[in-house]
Amino acid sequence: MAGTFDNVIDLNPIKTTWKIKVKIIRLWKQYFAGDIESIQMVFLDSNGDTIHATVNEDVVPIFESFLEEGDSKIFINFSLSQSCGSYRLTKHPYKIWFQATTRVKYCDDLPYRLTGFTPVNFREILDGSLSPEYLIDIIGQIVEVTHLEIVSLNGKDTEKISLELKNEEDVRLPLVVWGNVALELSNAIQLLSDRTLICVMKFGKIKVWKDERSVCNAYNVSAISLNPYIQEVETFAKLLPKENISLAIVQSKPFSMVSMMSEEEDYFVQTPQKTISDILETRKVERCFVRCTIAAIDNDMGWYYISCKVCGTKLDMLHNNVHPGGTYELDVRCMLYCTKCKMLNPKLKLRYKLHLVVLDNTSHTKLLVLDNIVLQLLHQPCFHPTTHITSEILEPNVLRTALKNLVGKTYLFKIIIDKVNYQYDDNTFRVQKIITSPYMINEFDVSPYPKGHSNKFYPDFSNGSEDLEGSMMLTGSSSVDSESNVKTPAKREGSTIESLEAAFYQSTANKHGPSDSIKKVKTEKSG
Repeated sequence: MAGTFDNVIDLNPIKTTWKIKVKIIRLWKQYFAGDIESIQMVFLDSNGDTIHATVNEDVVPIFESFLEEGDSKIFINFSLSQSCGSYRLTKHPYKIWFQATTRVKYCDDLPYRLTGFTPVNFREILDGSLSPEYLIDIIGQIVEVTHLEIVSLNGKDTEKISLELKNEEDVRLPLVVWGNVALELSNAIQLLSDRTLICVMKFGKIKVWKDERSVCNAYNVSAISLNPYIQEVETFAKLLPKENISLAIVQSKPFSMVSMMSEEEDYFVQTPQKTISDILETRKVERCFVRCTIAAIDNDMGWYYISCKVCGTKLDMLHNNVHPGGTYELDVRCMLYCTKCKMLNPKLKLRYKLHLVVLDNTSHTKLLVLDNIVLQLLHQPCFHPTTHITSEILEPNVLRTALKNLVGKTYLFKIIIDKVNYQYDDNTFRVQKIITSPYMINEFDVSPYPKGHSNKFYPDFSNGSEDLEGSMMLTGSSSVDSESNVKTPAKREGSTIESLEAAFYQSTANKHGPSDSIKKVKTEKSG
């Protein structure tokens, strides 16, 4: 049966009637203006050969539901082209392109141990033997790690953490991790800091700066894990000199509470922490952190807006058309104009704009959260607009399930107190950043600064999972909800989230009257 399939190594552009049986060992999606632009994958066959595959935007709806990382599939009829660029995923000279005529079939899984993980030697990276154009796999013991930094990259603040790995020959390799993965990595190291940490990176990028070589993660492509349960880690651990393992841990800089304090200084000491009552009384322009629980979403204010897909500018709807001769009629299709692109009816993109009703044990208020920050919580783009957007679409009766699930969650919000807030008694504050780390949420403190060093450790963050004792996959950040063991402001005062919500809505009704009601997400019916 195996003879009926073509080998990955033999694939070339001569024909399109290929038939392969492969495992998807890596899959990620590339977005543009919130929409899926393409699906990128790496295929592995039973011989251990790999090839890059792409599903373009025009055929994504056909194949998206059939593709998942780790699955084995049979693919028939596809085209190939020359593989090029400075982020080459495999050494195969060609890459696969899906077509509308490509067929996907289910099949028995290829062996579990067939992972495609092929770590390179550190010496080959450092001496320049390996080309930086190809992404690589590495494995090494973490011997040094810096605290998490917030640095400016291409005009935007981003997280950065630097590590030093050593291999079985005690060759040291610098590793730099950027973005949200850096934050996830720092939290993972914190949880596993009492043991030897073996770091595995798949599809890392070799960076050359002033003849010095290091490895960093490539956007959306690289996968990093600590002490994963794979054969290569077991083999690597056996090669480490036993007499040096404990010494390496002592001499390293584990990401413990001591180094976490530097991160706390960045987020909490340099930026004030306040209760909701504090921010309502503030009379100056300021940025601060507030820890609060989402009680509801104000649906009356709308939960998204229409923007130009190209530049992101918010678009205004022009319902009415004046025709030559002075006649006037209502056009059922909305006329939209982008002032930046200077284009009538441009390509549209819906973006999130949430008005959150939040509360703590001191008071309640509203927070305005815009698209990019909402994406951090929902992990999915706003739905696609229809061909012709009408007013009915702009007033949805039901919020998405993902939006409903935000109710009851507790986060740290970095907000902006602007002049309009205290001059015009506007109690809606714009959110600049959201922190979902359970440790950071629990360390929230409105007592006077500076704070003393904390020696607390919170094992509840592992949710009792035994896997965290030995391994950690970097799958994303978490939040503290109303059911968490970490106490929310409401629980610290002996009140429940529900009772605070009821008090909020009662006070709102008394203040504004029954006409100024807010739709509660928890009581909305789907459909």
